[in-house]
Amino acid sequence: MILNRLKLADDNPILLATKARVDRAFELVEARMGEAEYLAGRAFTTADIMMGFSLTTMRYFQPYDLARYPNITGYLARIGARAAYRRAMEKGDPGMALLLT
Repeated sequence: MILNRLKLADDNPILLATKARVDRAFELVEARMGEAEYLAGRAFTTADIMMGFSLTTMRYFQPYDLARYPNITGYLARIGARAAYRRAMEKGDPGMALLLT
């Protein structure tokens, strides 16, 4: 997020390395979601709550296209379908569009 504010050239080595690390993190989550329903397996845990922020709300601050990650978008659909998630988002950020895709 901070690097984007610096308006660095697209070929800046630090920017490229950071983007590569972010891509790798998404790839790891994509791989895990191809193996399990949630991060810890079949059970929804606090790990999913924490990851949910990174994959949804954080993308308002640091946009990231999830089109190439079908397992992540499926994971977000499962989280978004939870009544508790919907209630929490409505309380915390009423009217905010949910970035579940």
